[in-house]
Amino acid sequence: MKILTITFLGVLLLGCSNKAKAVIDTPEAPQVKVEYQDHVAGSVMDVSNSKVQAKLVSKSNMADVAEDSPCSITECIGCFEIQEIIHFGSNFHGQLSEGQLVEAEFEFTLSETSSDFPELNEAMPGLNVGDVFVAELFENFDEGKVSIRLYELKK
Repeated sequence: MKILTITFLGVLLLGCSNKAKAVIDTPEAPQVKVEYQDHVAGSVMDVSNSKVQAKLVSKSNMADVAEDSPCSITECIGCFEIQEIIHFGSNFHGQLSEGQLVEAEFEFTLSETSSDFPELNEAMPGLNVGDVFVAELFENFDEGKVSIRLYELKK
């Protein structure tokens, strides 16, 4: 009985150490991007991002922007107050709260988009100070910046 128990433990330990080594020796697996259909704004949303309802407080031009960029002629920076956090993304670690003011780059500008971005499936109406909108926040943790691609104007 002792020999059987020792043999079983030896095989178990040897098997565990081989599995651990196999994991260490395997190349890093490709990162899987998880997405889900977002029915509020009608776009596919990355589950690592958070989604908020917010009110635009101010807008401004970007500094150091290429001359051929739409941001050279219209505002792309918006400061907004978070009214509600609709979805906490997997990147969320308490960095956002209701009532907080956040500055973000609007990748398709704060203006109406039909002429500058005809490739969008649906043109965005543009945002004015005081407008309430829903958007997915893309956070660049290395640079400490937030950007917004698409938004839905709330009426």
